[in-house]
Parts: sequence; structure tokens; C-alpha cells
Amino acid sequence: MKLLVISDVHGNLPALKRVLEEDNDGVVFLGDIAGYGPDVPECIDLLRDSLILGVRGNHDHALSSFSSPGCMKEMEKLAEITHELTLLRMSDSDMEFLSSLPVARGMKIEGVTVYGVHATFRNPLYEYFDSDSSDEEIEDAFPQIISDFIFCGHSHIPFLRETPFFTLVNPGSVGHPRDGDWRASFCILETSDNSIEFKRVEYPFEEFERRMKEEEFPERLIEIVRKGHL
Repeated sequence: MKLLVISDVHGNLPALKRVLEEDNDGVVFLGDIAGYGPDVPECIDLLRDSLILGVRGNHDHALSSFSSPGCMKEMEKLAEITHELTLLRMSDSDMEFLSSLPVARGMKIEGVTVYGVHATFRNPLYEYFDSDSSDEEIEDAFPQIISDFIFCGHSHIPFLRETPFFTLVNPGSVGHPRDGDWRASFCILETSDNSIEFKRVEYPFEEFERRMKEEEFPERLIEIVRKGHL
């Protein structure tokens, strides 16, 4: 079984459409379909029926609860502007979808134990975590978990770390990468052999840019996505 593992779509519809074209038997979504991008309702419609496992991100939580996303200082004002614009286009069912997502979830798929969380188990929505963390820091952030895989997002940077208790995987960001590569980032879990394949794909960036300008989203956000970093 091929599971498409994605995170941090951030309303980038052309990127999500392209990623969903990949051969897969279902989607593991690690949060933040909302924030920064113009087409959150359309992205929700694409994901609704394909999710095997889905969790809430900090922007999803902020939008559905009318609260702060608690993001890094340099992005705080941009998040506030885009959330206000996005709320104008959200239906009741869109808001219900976001609020129905749990902050963490685990399940067994084809004999493979998988947990999903946006950030860490210690702080499911807000804690930033990267591949340079020590084994001790990883164990502290994901305590008392024995699993085949733990999937997380939030940092927008792909990585894989092996631990004695689980393999920790961040697929990177579909719609807002921050590792210097603008292409949509994701990974595939093949349950038949427990293998992970990281992938990058191009998508029609000009469509994303056009939609950002049509909805009067900040130019700075277009620049970030174009460069693939802050």
C-alpha cells in the first residue's frame, strides 16, 4: 500500500493538485492546510475524501478557533492578514472540517503502526523541531511512543531520523517549502516493505502567483514560496 504523506499545504492549490496526482492508496495529512495561501476551501475539498489519517496544524487551529497561530515572529503579521482574508471565503463545512481534525492520531495500516502530529507530542501544534536535534531531545519531544513511524510537519523542512523506538519523518511542505527548494515536498510510505521515498515535484507556480494577487495576499508571501525560504 502506498501512502502519500503530506504537510503544510497552506492554501497552495496548484501544488496540492500536482502532489495528489502521484500514485497513492490514501493520504496521511500532517496539518496546516490553512494559512498564507489563497485557496484553503478548495484545498479542503480536494483532501476531504482521500484522508486515511489527518491531524490539525497551528494555522488550522487558529482559523477554526479565531485565535493566534503562534507562529514565528517574522510570519505573525502575514498570518494575521491571510487568516482574515481566508475567513471571508470559508463555509461552515470548511470550518467544521478543520475543527474536527485531532491534534494527534495513531493507527495501524496494513500492519504498520503510524502516528501523525503537526509538531511534537509534547506540544502538538507549536513546537519547532528539526533534524539536528539530539536523540535525547527526540525522545523528550515524543515520549513513551513505540511505533514503526511518527510523521510530523510544521518546520517545512524534510528529514528522517531513526531512533530505537520509531522512525521520525517530516515530509517537508507541499505549499510553502523553507529548505531552499520551491518545489512541492512530500514522501511516500510503502507499507509492504516499510520504505520511505522523499519526492519533489514542480507545479505551475504562475497559477499560485495569479491567485495570490487576485485575492490581494501579501507580495512577501509570493517571494517566500518562489525562493523556497524566508
